[in-house]
Amino acid sequence: MKLYYAPYTCSLSPHIVLRELGLPFELVKVDNKTKLTADGRDFRTVNPKGYVAALELDDGQVLTEGPVIVQYLADLKPENGLVPAAGTWERVRLQEWLNFVTSEIHAGSAPLFNAALPEDAKAFFREKLFKRLDFLQATLARQDYLAGVSFSVVDAYLFTVLGWCAFFSIDIGR
Repeated sequence: MKLYYAPYTCSLSPHIVLRELGLPFELVKVDNKTKLTADGRDFRTVNPKGYVAALELDDGQVLTEGPVIVQYLADLKPENGLVPAAGTWERVRLQEWLNFVTSEIHAGSAPLFNAALPEDAKAFFREKLFKRLDFLQATLARQDYLAGVSFSVVDAYLFTVLGWCAFFSIDIGR
């Protein structure tokens, strides 16, 4: 397998999951500005969407979208417990959390990367993000992990996107 990644992006969560599972893989760095891989190929030939993460399987198939990639990987070694079994209520709850992190934290912080966005607009997005972080805080005050009693793929994803808060001068200790 090859994991196409760029530093400081959501491709970190599949990287964490691959390491947790001990699966063999190759890392291929992508320049987000030029869309070229480290060996000079056009990354858009791998993922026409033009962004990481992308996981290229040994048979040449490519899987994109971090939350899908991490579930696929974890299902390769279910004994590691990074996802509940498919078809269970616990798995649906994990998917609910993955969707929350995707839509509310990941996408919710995306506008803050835009340097041209006026400060009042950034303040609006920060406040909305703070409400989502408050919800996470309330959940994590009751339990150590988002989807249950042990570390899972959603915790790897949340770790990844919360790491971006430092870029926006957001103190998640609040």
